[in-house]
Amino acid sequence: MKRFVMITFVLLLTGCTTLNTVTYEKDSWTSKTIKLVNSAKKDGYYYDYNILLKTNSDLNETLRYAEMFSDRDINLPEKTIDYIRTYSTEDVIEQLRINYILRLYNQTQEHDINIKKYIEKTINDPTLSNTEKISILYYISKFSTNTDEIQSIMSSYITSIKKKYEKEYSKDLGTMFEYTFLLKKLNLKMELDLNYYQKELTSLLETNPSDLYKLSYLEELIKSTKTELTQQQLTKIKQIISKELKKRDGDTNSINLLIINDFIHKYWGNDKALNKLLLNKLKIIKENNIQKDGGFKGNRIINFHPGPDLLARVILNLLGEKAQPENLDPYLLPEDTMQWRVKALAYNHFQLSTLQKEKISKDAKLTLTFIEEAYQEDKNILDDSIVVENIKYSLDIMNEPYSSLPNDQKKMIETMLNKLFNHFNQLDSTLQRYSVDIASSANYSYDKDDIMDIVKKSFDSNEKVFIKKDSNGILLNYNYLHIMNIMGIKEIKGNSLLSILEKFKDTKGGYNTVGKRHDTSSLITTYYGLILTKEIQGG
Repeated sequence: MKRFVMITFVLLLTGCTTLNTVTYEKDSWTSKTIKLVNSAKKDGYYYDYNILLKTNSDLNETLRYAEMFSDRDINLPEKTIDYIRTYSTEDVIEQLRINYILRLYNQTQEHDINIKKYIEKTINDPTLSNTEKISILYYISKFSTNTDEIQSIMSSYITSIKKKYEKEYSKDLGTMFEYTFLLKKLNLKMELDLNYYQKELTSLLETNPSDLYKLSYLEELIKSTKTELTQQQLTKIKQIISKELKKRDGDTNSINLLIINDFIHKYWGNDKALNKLLLNKLKIIKENNIQKDGGFKGNRIINFHPGPDLLARVILNLLGEKAQPENLDPYLLPEDTMQWRVKALAYNHFQLSTLQKEKISKDAKLTLTFIEEAYQEDKNILDDSIVVENIKYSLDIMNEPYSSLPNDQKKMIETMLNKLFNHFNQLDSTLQRYSVDIASSANYSYDKDDIMDIVKKSFDSNEKVFIKKDSNGILLNYNYLHIMNIMGIKEIKGNSLLSILEKFKDTKGGYNTVGKRHDTSSLITTYYGLILTKEIQGG
């Protein structure tokens, strides 16, 4: 499903390529790219410079503020209602959200959606992982009123994956937040690791209390175990909220305000001071953030996260600017066997100590062990794209030859590869790239001519880029150029790999998601461009 046009921090990274030895001359484009990356830095950490390129109205920002304005009885300008009503989108989740907001304002729903058909299509889509399916079902449950029949369809699906899902994703807070929301809606029982969530909340309140996203996840997960927060925890959270509301308007954002609004309703509905702070903040935003077309232009989250900070540092390193963090441990996420995209980014592109290498190698081996154990209980686990992804990164990083793996793990991986290559044409381009990468690690033989025939069918000779399912963005082109490069193919229909990649390179610096649209440039797209250039040039 194509949910977003812009790529932000979906870290779909390469395997073992490192950037430390690459040197770029300080030409005009390089200098502009360095300046672009450095323009998005706060309190010593980098965030995505794409935030600074967004100047137009944003649907998501508008919908968030519209929801809060309705909740707080603040009149929404008629032109904002018109902006929401007339917004054109084919994305079903966006259509659901638009209908939801229009209902709040007693407006006629604009989009006629066959929810049952969409849910069945989602559940049966082999290209979606279970986490992606759960996320879609979460939004459907949140923004629509569902019949008993639809509830039954969702219940049957969740029941079929429940045991495996809770075991595999219990420590993935965002995933479990959406999952528990669904289970409560469907009146299904759940088993949650209360001790882990309490430990995480204690750590968060002591070390990074400004992360309201994580705070809201933990609060909801703890409450889902029918456990109330302590008075000490609530006092600390109230202090955090008050501090956030007192920030300058440019330093707050709609997501944090929506979370704050929810906390106030739950715990401090009668607190006049807190409610006044939030109300005043929303009124100022109403005066300053509504654009001519009625939509809102809002600030995005600029809290520290290892993903964008690492991407920025890797890009700067590649362009000749030394930017390795003083302490890599927070980025390596020790003992975490889920967030391999971030872990791999740190491992592949920075100098690690011997101890750090040993720890992350141990995490890789543990990940493979956990997956193999889950596989013995449920053979369908290999259909999950997240599992495929974690196997790929674990093989890249385990720091031992593939032949050293236990036989059961090698048989499992071979079974997975057989299935992936038998259905290669049905996979999304990222899973196709993962398949080829894992095959290389495992010395697995496949018909390269068949794979190249599939890739070549997506190349548009007029646009001179890859196009698939109405997408011609850099991610699709990165995946297919990477596959071609691994197979030793340096051109397609007279076009070199680098000339195709150049279609996304922006004269203002960085690489774009879409052609020459600079507002679609971001850290991850620039990373794609730089790392792929290095691969193609044999660096």
